[in-house]
Amino acid sequence: MNIQQQSTHLFYCVLSLSFAACAFAQVPTPLEIVSETKLPRDVYDTVAIGGLNKDIQCDAEENVWIPGLRGYSDTFSSLVRFGPNKATVHVDIDRDRRLENGSIEYFSPLRNGGVLALVRTAAEYNELDRSPATPKRYADTYAVTFGPSGKISSIVQLRVPSAAGKITALARLKNGWLAAGYTYESESIAMQAYLFDPAGNFTKEVVLPENRTKSSRTGTAGSRAVFRPTALTTADGDVLVFRGFSGQLLYRFSETGKLLESKRLHPDGIDFASPRLIGNSLLVNADVPGEKIGDLDGIPIVRSRSAFPIFDLKTGKMTEVLTWMDQGTVGCFNGTRLLIFKQGVGSGTWRILTLEPAGHKMQVPRS
Repeated sequence: MNIQQQSTHLFYCVLSLSFAACAFAQVPTPLEIVSETKLPRDVYDTVAIGGLNKDIQCDAEENVWIPGLRGYSDTFSSLVRFGPNKATVHVDIDRDRRLENGSIEYFSPLRNGGVLALVRTAAEYNELDRSPATPKRYADTYAVTFGPSGKISSIVQLRVPSAAGKITALARLKNGWLAAGYTYESESIAMQAYLFDPAGNFTKEVVLPENRTKSSRTGTAGSRAVFRPTALTTADGDVLVFRGFSGQLLYRFSETGKLLESKRLHPDGIDFASPRLIGNSLLVNADVPGEKIGDLDGIPIVRSRSAFPIFDLKTGKMTEVLTWMDQGTVGCFNGTRLLIFKQGVGSGTWRILTLEPAGHKMQVPRS
């Protein structure tokens, strides 16, 4: 059995949960809850509408950044930083007249405790029940840096070319900015990458090889991360641009915006969200269907479950699959410990669960 066959076999063992059928050394690693606490009420109240979703991010100190919807629209207008190492901070773009009524399309925590956000203002909104719902036409695009206190420390307008598709990701380069986006046609998606100078002036579009592929495993997905490109900055300053489908290439850029390489994660055909970088490894939350365990008066009884594949970014190969017999929203992952947010039994409560391997040592390459 070659590497591709092994990886595919490993993942489908997870889908079926028939671990006994995995007749080779790399077997899925089950997780267990080792501790739990409650999300503080003041944090919950800020992000209550829309709840905790797969757009949540984590910084190097294991503080989480939780996006909050504007009213009952589909636009993110605020971010809340919460965690053990820094005071809770609330960022609200509507407090700045240049950004008000815009949408936080992407954000990335910074090492200093602040956050970088891609904010797009709307020229016109689609309406639902006479209230703004989703942007119909965008106006201006901004790269906004918020400091550790939540105040804007810099704001740069990116002069996005008119022919660009949906812009969904942003990274700061040594000499400017990199933005990523996509266009779609029925069941396929094409990714794009654009470079800007420090002042936000457009300099070039980077040609991405094999940039058009199938949109997802089935054409639909449970998370927008499957379709929307994201950008993650590595410890050495490279920028990884990809979306949540392993059939799409992952593109590595240098800190100056040069395309260094492209690599395909395998096995193919995995929809995923919540990517987390650990050294040269990438953990993702795979889209795994629930397991049918019976019927009640003709209604299927389904048990939730989760799979968290880990890929070696040097080879693209899946090296480990963490499994959990439940579902939740990924917070942080440090290579050993996985933080999960899950709605509590009572109204208005969220549990913070810490998961660790159940008696197994994880195989995560560190360098």
